[in-house]
Amino acid sequence: MPGILSNLLPRIKGFFGGGSQNYESVRISPARVRVQHTAPGDLTQEQTPADQRELLRVMRAMEKNSPFIAALINAHQTYAVGDGFRYQPLTKNPSWNSAAKEQVELFHARPEITGRYTWNQLLRMSARAILVDGELFFIRTRHKDGAPCLQVVEAHKVVQPDITNQRGWVNGIKFDRQGRPTTYAVQQDDGSFAYYGAASIIHLYDPERTTGARGISRIQVALNCLRDKREIMEAERLAVKEFSRRTFVLKSRSGEFDPSDADFFGSGGKARKAQVTNPEDVSRAFGGLSMAIGADEELQAFETTRPNLNVLAMSEALEREIANATGISSDFLLNPTKIGGPVVRMELAKVERQFSAMGRLLIDGLERKATQYVIADRITAGVLPAQDGWEKMAFNQPRRLSIDVGRESLATVRELEAGIRNLQDIIEEGGDDAEAQIIARLDFKAWCKQVAEERGLTYEDISMPTVLSQPQPADPAAPSPLPPFAGQESDPEPSPAD
Repeated sequence: MPGILSNLLPRIKGFFGGGSQNYESVRISPARVRVQHTAPGDLTQEQTPADQRELLRVMRAMEKNSPFIAALINAHQTYAVGDGFRYQPLTKNPSWNSAAKEQVELFHARPEITGRYTWNQLLRMSARAILVDGELFFIRTRHKDGAPCLQVVEAHKVVQPDITNQRGWVNGIKFDRQGRPTTYAVQQDDGSFAYYGAASIIHLYDPERTTGARGISRIQVALNCLRDKREIMEAERLAVKEFSRRTFVLKSRSGEFDPSDADFFGSGGKARKAQVTNPEDVSRAFGGLSMAIGADEELQAFETTRPNLNVLAMSEALEREIANATGISSDFLLNPTKIGGPVVRMELAKVERQFSAMGRLLIDGLERKATQYVIADRITAGVLPAQDGWEKMAFNQPRRLSIDVGRESLATVRELEAGIRNLQDIIEEGGDDAEAQIIARLDFKAWCKQVAEERGLTYEDISMPTVLSQPQPADPAAPSPLPPFAGQESDPEPSPAD
């Protein structure tokens, strides 16, 4: 009995706030609503399968019906993925590096088992999955001809299997005692399950804590804001449509509308005055729709204050909270003209960091693992020879955002001339393959020389002059300095002592 009470009392105290007097933030207060959350534990316990399914359902509904979410996804696909990531093998064998690039390009042409999508399309869908679903799965497999490829598995397919022994299973993934995933359960279209070993699965997600098993949408923290914004704007939109249908207000002494006191010429009514016999004559004379009202009545144009400016301000505040969940400014997404002055560079730098982080997540979580799988398979199949350091590789991200391309380009040229940077770094910073660009440049130069020699010219006759690295001569037509005014002597030359 004492043991039961000793375990029960802390739980009761924890339920009612624990009676803490040391931290004001956790004291029970009638001025605040109690935070609804389970007791602290592993993320695998807090993120239940029911929570996972509900988040998927609501987030996918918002993706289909929210223009703001569509703009957020499109921005990540455009700036974080762009044209994709350039594979750069880091071995010391140039010929092997070129052969490895060719094999990766062949893989990028048909990377998944259905043959319907290119690699860049898979990357764009992966960025969308990180934002909406929180994760995406890939199965390492092969085409019918034996070429390596991937099979895409969306998050709703990996679920807890209906088996007797649930030990080690967490939300569709089985872990060993050290916390390493060993098996993934993928539900098929007929309701059955297929089980895959961890070595054949690529799990793309952005982990939040070390005790987590599944990915969570980045936007879920602002999901209530997103739903509130949609409901508020929908109600305001209905109000605007309703008030837009009302054009005039007829004010009368009785406050009631009597059709016998008002005749609307042009709409089938009868004229009040005997001398007006044909409403069509009135319409042709004055144009539009003519009206006759009683002496004690007043016809006023109906004016509405909808949409309400306070509602629009509330909508903008909710947009900022939603955008802040992903680190992207709402002004950058919806109204870049609001960002001005010196703040624009700081905002652009923050946005660029977020896009770079998404690109790095896609590289480390998918691109590198898929490329290593392809290269290892090609070496095993004898298509590529074995090479020391084949697993070492780098990937170039797309060209970063810039608000002053001309100024930054000039600064880059100056740094290259001063030896601060090299040509390879500059080319790779732009998202291109340095080796391919330099080879193409040399091939073009050789072709230009060949064409020039065939016509009795030199390469310098057709090449573009380099003016940045050459000192500019003084203008001979520039006027000489004016002589001093009358009575004013020129400044003497400073002495060495000075």
